[in-house]
Amino acid sequence: MLSLLNQSFGPLRDSQGRVITNRFSLSQSASFAGRLSMMSRGFIPGFVWEESGRIVGNVTLLESPINGRYLVANVAVHPDYRRRGIARALMHEALGHIESWNGQNIYLQVESDNEAAIALYDSLAFEQRGDVRRWQASLSSLRLPAPEDATGPRARPLRGSEWRLARSLDRDGFAPDLNWPAPPPADYYKKGLLRKASDLLNGRRQETWVIDDKRDAAHPPIGLADIVSEWGRPHLLRLCVAPEWRGSLEGALLYTAVDRLHRFRNGAVWLNHPAGDDASEAMLRASNFYLRRSLTVMRKELRPRASIKNQTNY
Repeated sequence: MLSLLNQSFGPLRDSQGRVITNRFSLSQSASFAGRLSMMSRGFIPGFVWEESGRIVGNVTLLESPINGRYLVANVAVHPDYRRRGIARALMHEALGHIESWNGQNIYLQVESDNEAAIALYDSLAFEQRGDVRRWQASLSSLRLPAPEDATGPRARPLRGSEWRLARSLDRDGFAPDLNWPAPPPADYYKKGLLRKASDLLNGRRQETWVIDDKRDAAHPPIGLADIVSEWGRPHLLRLCVAPEWRGSLEGALLYTAVDRLHRFRNGAVWLNHPAGDDASEAMLRASNFYLRRSLTVMRKELRPRASIKNQTNY
């Protein structure tokens, strides 16, 4: 089963990138019950279900950048051992440990069509927060969407002084609960000298394009396209539109983003976007993006949201 887990999720690694070979185990046998223990906090904690020396179930726990927020991932049970309560037992152990760490809320993602898993999490008091769709495209096949009319909206680079406005627009256009593993930090769009130096050293480049509200004398941004490129990694695209402007700006934003991405010759582009945005999805498909996964985000509150520390930083 361990090879199956590695094939499904990739090898689990510690904070230094080393493969973890020792795992927790949980079994119906009383002799195994006392073997539950925590690994060093430097490792990715998790549990496996073991029977007759065979690993047949797994759950992984992850910390997020937000204090008190934990993530549940890689919940899996071998097909021959399903419908025996193994996933529920693993989840109970995982939730119990998060509570013992004074966790305040727990997030997970599940395939949107996995009704059995969603029913399990519903029964454990997880609340559905919404659906996210993961889109992907190859740079070599990426196509520009149809250009907008000459009188239509045009995107421009984000000014350095507007980073707070961009962050506010991001929160309005992409619900924080739908971000995985966490919403972008408060200074995500701030590009000071230290950030620029760090990006240069790490081969990272971020550019943000916005569309202004011409009806307002202050011209605040009402739509943005953010592109992050880093050596050896897929290009990450983020599209956010103010709720009252949805359906009218996506084409111009995507046109600008694809035009900028055409500067790169190879690689892939990934985009996470809230489900239900038909206008954006049609344009993505026209640009040769394809739907990779549809995920439902679920959350379990362990304490009132008002008690979450540092929540205002995200």
